[in-house]
Amino acid sequence: MAFPPAAAGMTAQLTIESSTNGVWAGILASYKTFANGYFICPEVYVNVGTANPGKADLVIRKVNAALPNNTGEMIFVYEGKKAGTTTDIYGAATQLKGYLKDQHIKDFAGRRYGMVAVGNLCAFVVYNGGTTYYYINAGTVHPNPNATTMTVYQVGTHNNQISQILTYLNNTIQ
Repeated sequence: MAFPPAAAGMTAQLTIESSTNGVWAGILASYKTFANGYFICPEVYVNVGTANPGKADLVIRKVNAALPNNTGEMIFVYEGKKAGTTTDIYGAATQLKGYLKDQHIKDFAGRRYGMVAVGNLCAFVVYNGGTTYYYINAGTVHPNPNATTMTVYQVGTHNNQISQILTYLNNTIQ
């Protein structure tokens, strides 16, 4: 699947977090479509009932009629921030890592998937359910012992790489 053409013109001028989240909701929805049984929910509580509850900016859910109120299984978590620097993306990744520990997020072969975005910068994070985190680079999962080794992508410059990763995720997270 090609990277959405409208997203290619996205710039670092996303100075409001809700705009960053809105753009990425559109991008993610072009991969995980409503027609195929997926929907994107904003401001979802995660880690409810734990010492570290939080609210993820976006969660992709897969329709599952067996769940109460047909709420859908949480299959992907996203945390976004307004335009900033790569340092800001590492902070958002730390926040995302806490969200990925939520037991209600579905495991895929023992892994939970998410991403962070700071304006037009993004990175992809995988949690193995233990203490190890990984990053995704062009569809390959690599060990990521700490946030500062993560690969950060810029929309406009790295559209092909972002598209490869989103296609990988689209095929991996079912």
